[in-house]
Amino acid sequence: MEASKLLKDLRVWAGLTQADVVRRLVGAMGFAIHVDGRLDPEVQARKLADVLQLAEQLPYHPKPLATARLR
Repeated sequence: MEASKLLKDLRVWAGLTQADVVRRLVGAMGFAIHVDGRLDPEVQARKLADVLQLAEQLPYHPKPLATARLR
């Protein structure tokens, strides 16, 4: 049996989510996962500005329609 299939079957049998499995594996290695669901507005704004700046640099060459669209 393929390892990934076996892991999935065991996870489903135990009623665990993939996040639960990762949390357990990481915990077994002696680490801890801490996720803070809050987003930093300044970081998100900076990322958005970067994406928009990159998008504006992309070449845009609209192609004319072969025929007019009729409604």
